[in-house]
Amino acid sequence: MPDRYPTGAALGGHEEEASVTVTDLEPNREYDVCVVALHEGEPSYGNQLTFKTAAPAPEIKNQSATGVGPFEERIEATVNPENQTASCKVEYGPSTAYGSTVPCEQASIEGGEQTVDTTLSLLAAASGYDYRVVLENVSHERTLGTGTFTTATPLGASVESEGASSVTATSAELDATLDPDYQSTSYRFQYSTTETGGGVLTGMVVTIEGDGPVNGTGGQSASVRTATLQPGTTYYYRVLAENETNTAKHTQANGAVQSFTTPPEASTMPTLPLSITTTRGQSCTTSSM
Repeated sequence: MPDRYPTGAALGGHEEEASVTVTDLEPNREYDVCVVALHEGEPSYGNQLTFKTAAPAPEIKNQSATGVGPFEERIEATVNPENQTASCKVEYGPSTAYGSTVPCEQASIEGGEQTVDTTLSLLAAASGYDYRVVLENVSHERTLGTGTFTTATPLGASVESEGASSVTATSAELDATLDPDYQSTSYRFQYSTTETGGGVLTGMVVTIEGDGPVNGTGGQSASVRTATLQPGTTYYYRVLAENETNTAKHTQANGAVQSFTTPPEASTMPTLPLSITTTRGQSCTTSSM
């Protein structure tokens, strides 16, 4: 940048304050300044001083909230730290008093325009929240981007699919794919040799609890191994799943009744004696498999 020589007003014959406004300076940059007084064409120089222009406040261009189920929300924002280092965080709560804070995944940013984001967890379902994105640079200037969102209403667990695998004459593995709807979901399988045709198992119904709860969203696998079954027999089965929402609604997720048939038990050929007569009338005995 070239040197600048702004000129002030002429002064009288006694001590007075002099000032001048310098424009078109660059932000966040140091400048040297020296006062030069001219008297009858002769310069008189003051002490050299240094000053630094203020850093511009970082900018938040836009922000948005995207639901990730009933208990989480994803916050994204497009920001510009104006070629400085800036911290990033999100404040949120049930009102504009906020009360909770979480850092952005990019807790410290620098450079030009970019995207920042974070996930808010452990939220209350079906509830309204206020949030704001807060950027702060080295000059402690803050820029706030505010918004609101409402978390989704939980629907409870659901059954996506069922099946039977590794079926032998005396056992089988019962499988299901569940959607826990972001909640800890327990499950169990029931099976019997009879059913009503309307999706109800009858007779001696066997219930086997799952090994443990499943969590998250759709596509969660659940399975159990049956107790000893009878060969050559058709069995009817279904999965039942339940989480906190199901309990509150006094419902459970019931899979449709499915069926499989165990193969018959493999038969074993008995060992029988076999008599062989020779041409001379003598005989010997052996065994056939």
